[in-house]
Amino acid sequence: MRDGRVDDRAAFLHALDASLASDPATVGVVRIDLDRFSRIGETFGPAVARTVGAVIQSRMQAVAGSPDRLLEYGNDSYVAIVSLADVAPETLESTGMDIVDLVSSPIDIAGERIAVGSNAGIAAAVHFPEPEALRLLAAAELAIQRADALGSRRVMVYEVTPRHDPTRLPRLFADM
Repeated sequence: MRDGRVDDRAAFLHALDASLASDPATVGVVRIDLDRFSRIGETFGPAVARTVGAVIQSRMQAVAGSPDRLLEYGNDSYVAIVSLADVAPETLESTGMDIVDLVSSPIDIAGERIAVGSNAGIAAAVHFPEPEALRLLAAAELAIQRADALGSRRVMVYEVTPRHDPTRLPRLFADM
């Protein structure tokens, strides 16, 4: 976990708001959960776990594109703002699997080949009638929970239906 996590979250939300303001049709949020990451430290030691973590963070940074578009949630989870400009809505799951493949590809360290499985939950702004940063984060969280429940190397794309919008009730209360 990084120091200044609150500042990281604020910078991330600011970047997400800016992306939504400029071109909401191309904005996506991807939540990645790593499988069994804690076992790496138990099996290979903390130095190897830190190295594996740094490699995975670098891979996630490549997905996000810039530091303010990536948020680390503890040691085994990330949220990234991704551009979906060249991604058709029907291929979001495939895009998510490309990210899972990148994050999960084996890492060679000190003669060991270490692989960490992962899952992805995706929320695309185009699926929301009024996309907002916190709504996208909540939707990506719900999608990753569904993916995690299915096992390793899973991708779930959250699609809004008015009845199942996770932010519907809080907005109704706010409107009252």
